[in-house]
Amino acid sequence: RALLRDRRSQDGGWNIGNPDVLGAQLDGYLHTTSWAVMALPDPADVEASWPFYDRVLARPSTLNAALAVLAHVAHGRDATPFVDALLARHRARGFGDRVDTVALAAIALRAHDRGTHPFSLREAAHGP
Repeated sequence: RALLRDRRSQDGGWNIGNPDVLGAQLDGYLHTTSWAVMALPDPADVEASWPFYDRVLARPSTLNAALAVLAHVAHGRDATPFVDALLARHRARGFGDRVDTVALAAIALRAHDRGTHPFSLREAAHGP
């Protein structure tokens, strides 16, 4: 957790490494930000990250919208705008042909419908 907190970029997101290189601040990426948010259970650790998700709605992709849903569900936040973006994208062009992205979209939609996070240890202990 300390490592993740240390690696957060100034924009509230995470990239794939250090937040600064040779004195230059690096921007976060939506997908790495979502994985970090899901990994940090303390709301104080991720509070600065929520505005970062406005980028998902500005340019939604299946991957980023699905991960945004999962990150929001993990912290009990309203994921409806990201579900709407995910479904709109599906209506417009489908989820694409990548099995991993289609599966992640399905997992995100199910998590939103159930209100529980699929990667939670608590969920695994209590069954589907």
